[in-house]
Amino acid sequence: KEPLKKPKLIFRHDIDVSLKRALIMAEIEYKMGIRATYMVMVSSPFYSLKIKSTYITLKKFLKMNHEIGIHFNINDNERNGDLDFKQIEKRIVNVCKSIENIIERPVLTVSFHRPIRNFIGGPLLIGGKVNAYAKELMSWYLSDGRGYWREGEPLPKLLSPKKSFLQLLIHPIWWGQKHMSAEDRLQEFFEEETKR
Repeated sequence: KEPLKKPKLIFRHDIDVSLKRALIMAEIEYKMGIRATYMVMVSSPFYSLKIKSTYITLKKFLKMNHEIGIHFNINDNERNGDLDFKQIEKRIVNVCKSIENIIERPVLTVSFHRPIRNFIGGPLLIGGKVNAYAKELMSWYLSDGRGYWREGEPLPKLLSPKKSFLQLLIHPIWWGQKHMSAEDRLQEFFEEETKR
């Protein structure tokens, strides 16, 4: 069997909770020469695109040569069966425009917060944006969703790749200077934020 060539990697971060922690991760990656895509959630209850500090933070991601995409939240009505694909595409385009007005460049990618089955392994483009859950991008996918690696410890997999293309999703909220459970990490974040 012929060995695989060095695999290609899409490095993605969905920012559900903390732009501050995402920025720390972005700075580390920048120093290591890594370029990643940071997916910003317009409807996050934990940060707002309407305040100046968010604008400044997003500009810092771009100065480090990272990409800004959107982390799109499908509403409960759509999730529970009233799925209108054309309406979702329109909403995606509008959300992208709102971020494009801030970062002053095109938004090219979309990931879904709690994706529904219709989009996992779905079309490559949705609303003219690259769907992170497209079939072409999901053949080898590793994620730390909910604070644990769904496929088990990733390092052995990364050291012995079985496919030539990997999408690696890391949520910045789960990482820090010391190891903590997901519950403790969220408690730490809550305590940091409520001090202010």
